[in-house]
Amino acid sequence: LEGLNHSEHGASTELMDLLVEMQSHQEHGDFSRDIQTDPYTETGQLANEYNKVLSRIRNEIADREQAAQQIALAEQRYRSIFENSIEGIFQTTPEGRYMAGNPALARLYGYDSVHDLAASVNDIARQLYVAPGRRRQFVELMEQQGRLIDFESAVFRRDRSIVWISENVRSVCDALGKVLYYEGTVVDITKRKQTEARRRKRREERSAINRLRRPMSSGEMAVTRCTIRTDGGLTGHAYVAGRSERQAELAALLDAMLQDPARQAALHTVVIAPLANAQQRRRDRDARKAAATRVDFFTMATMRSGT
Repeated sequence: LEGLNHSEHGASTELMDLLVEMQSHQEHGDFSRDIQTDPYTETGQLANEYNKVLSRIRNEIADREQAAQQIALAEQRYRSIFENSIEGIFQTTPEGRYMAGNPALARLYGYDSVHDLAASVNDIARQLYVAPGRRRQFVELMEQQGRLIDFESAVFRRDRSIVWISENVRSVCDALGKVLYYEGTVVDITKRKQTEARRRKRREERSAINRLRRPMSSGEMAVTRCTIRTDGGLTGHAYVAGRSERQAELAALLDAMLQDPARQAALHTVVIAPLANAQQRRRDRDARKAAATRVDFFTMATMRSGT
């Protein structure tokens, strides 16, 4: 600085101070403070422009921090949904391995954790699906459609018990369209399938009863037969004269209930004995009626020969 006048020496010192403080900002990454200097000097004007840059940097940092906070909050919400969902959520490779899953998925298949599930199941086609070709059908449909809705299958749990599941799945592909993995959700529909099976069985049984509940010809007399099965698993059969389907159904129901030892005595007392007594009374009445209208052919023959 030797040889400079007083003003030149002051400007040089001010410039050096500015450069030192700018270097300090860069080294420490702290842009929170503006540089304080005389705004009426050339160095002060330079410092003012630098402060404008600092202001933009601070705004950008604030925007990035806010964006990062929003991303972190969104990730936290997603993680909470993922971890606490009652539906199983999964990602699997086309080759049949688990990439990711949530606790509900592990519980559905009977595993202690997702890590336990992924470590134990390395061939979904062989270890998970009950039907041998079910995974192949899954992959073929995914290749054709790119997504599946309500894909129902019987699967093995860890203890080899069988449950029914419904899957909603989509393919995730790279920029060239190659499938990277499948992701989706799965729910347990075992109770629904069991209810459907019970209803189907009852429909089949009713259909069988309707097929059996048909009149048959026996000479000149019609006979109606019926077979019925109760909720307790008892099966009754009946043949009744005539074409009354209701009468045949009641007779078959009585036959089924008589197979229950706990009901036999009450049924004999309340139903069978009264019916037997009524039948005997009808027989006695018919016998008296027949006797009153009987014709003595021997007497008639004697009277005719005498005349």
